[in-house]
Amino acid sequence: MSYINEALKKAQRDRESRYRRFGGIIASGPVGTEKPSKRKLVIGAVIALIVLIPTGLLMAVYFLQQPSLVIKGSPPPVVSGTDETKSAMVPGEKGPAMIPTVTAGGAAQVKDAAVSPGESPSRREADVPYREALAAQRRGDYKRAEDLYQQALILDPGHVRALNNLGVLFMDQKKKREAVALFNRAIVLKKDYVDPYYNLACIYARIDEIDESIRYLKIAVAINRDVKNWAVKDADMKNVVTSDEFKKIMEGQKN
Repeated sequence: MSYINEALKKAQRDRESRYRRFGGIIASGPVGTEKPSKRKLVIGAVIALIVLIPTGLLMAVYFLQQPSLVIKGSPPPVVSGTDETKSAMVPGEKGPAMIPTVTAGGAAQVKDAAVSPGESPSRREADVPYREALAAQRRGDYKRAEDLYQQALILDPGHVRALNNLGVLFMDQKKKREAVALFNRAIVLKKDYVDPYYNLACIYARIDEIDESIRYLKIAVAINRDVKNWAVKDADMKNVVTSDEFKKIMEGQKN
């Protein structure tokens, strides 16, 4: 019996030792106690993503729609403008350029006339041969003056001073048709330019078309009253200054 009892006690001790070895595991509580905390973390992460992703998209759209940054005090864009040019001048000459008109014997007499500033690159380019032509005309080199006026008109067909002065040269060469055409072109381009009107009056006075001469003379006087003094001193106008119509012009009377 004692042997059996000893054996039973030994077996009981062996069982208890096995339970003690695994007691920590068995006593740690039911399996899955950590699962609720993991689910909470996953749910929290999903909620955070749901909130952050739309917020990030909205912020990106907002910044993309903002105007580009302008640095305070930075200079504005430079806008180039048209350079103002000066009136055509003959080298060494003071005051405005001189415009020749026809006088006795077909000689070109230089008279003062207002010159409009150039308004385009072509006008400024044309002023170079124009000034050379004017100087040549004043010193009596009419062939060179004619060539240079033609060059100016190639560069700027609307150069009214070149048209007028070339017309004066043709007038001296008895080329009435060409001269009249040039004066008329100048008048169309610049209606208040007195010289072509006066030169037309001279052309018609030369061929005794007094009425036509008076017509252009009246327009010239309306633009510049000094024209009356030009006419009195101009031999081309001798057939006109003796007319009653011219006397009325001198007296300032109107028809």
